[in-house]
Amino acid sequence: MRSLLLLLPLALLVACGGGEKAAPTCEEGCAVNQVCEEGLCVCDTDAVDCDADMSNGCEPASTCFCAFEGDAAFCERNGASCGFLAAADNCGNRRVIDCGAGSCPADQSCGAEVRNVCGEGECRAESIEGICAALEWQCGRGMGTDRCGEAHEIDCGDCPAGFACNPRRECTKDGIGPWEVCFAMGVDYGPCAPNLECVGGESYAVCVPLCSEEVACQSPWQCADSYFGNGIGLCGDLRMHLESCQPEIEGPGFCWDDTGTLACVSSTCHYVCDVQGQGEVPCPAGLFCGSTWRDAPELGNGVRVRVCQ
Repeated sequence: MRSLLLLLPLALLVACGGGEKAAPTCEEGCAVNQVCEEGLCVCDTDAVDCDADMSNGCEPASTCFCAFEGDAAFCERNGASCGFLAAADNCGNRRVIDCGAGSCPADQSCGAEVRNVCGEGECRAESIEGICAALEWQCGRGMGTDRCGEAHEIDCGDCPAGFACNPRRECTKDGIGPWEVCFAMGVDYGPCAPNLECVGGESYAVCVPLCSEEVACQSPWQCADSYFGNGIGLCGDLRMHLESCQPEIEGPGFCWDDTGTLACVSSTCHYVCDVQGQGEVPCPAGLFCGSTWRDAPELGNGVRVRVCQ
């Protein structure tokens, strides 16, 4: 499985999710990576509007970062009005969200007819196998919620011989090692080794080591807890503020702390307080958001940021 996202801390992804700005007309002139269609400027083939601002052009899809949708939007998009929903969000990350425990009318129950939807009658929980299927767990053990909203300690079994259960509870075969290329220019180079996942953009991806409460990092790496915002972390040689670094997609020496705003900018870890002018994120105590814009190629082509000083 290949996750199509760039590795950016969750707080920075959320901060980039500003309101969408209207597309310019062709008379006004189209910007970079745009073409004219029916009088309006639209993104050209293989380009996307990363920052929801058509006035400054479009960006190559391989460099676009993703703004996570909120819990309410996540539930609405999946048609869920009650109970716990396990599904992929708009950025391709699997999340488990409470879409309204106890929100059904008195004469209805959650999951009576359809999972995560209020229906007539009493809810009947599915089997353990059904819960595993709904959660898309192929293997492993953990807490899972049935269609009626009840939590269970479930066992989804072991993988076949020659396969291993990764942190996402998927069976994967021995394969490509950490930070080695698993996908490039439309070509899949094979599966990642156990506990690694193929992560990157539309044109390039590498195998990265994942971690969770159940799966620890191999020594000497540490776990960047909940790096993907859904209980799944990323293993690495975690770097601190002002230490040297490299982008997560290139090696293990990446920036991380509990704020989620520490990022690699020009090969040094900085607290990023503004990305592309989408609004400031508070700096840690004792620091302030600087006024100078810096190029941040590690975060994508053309991305500019301000950092805490």
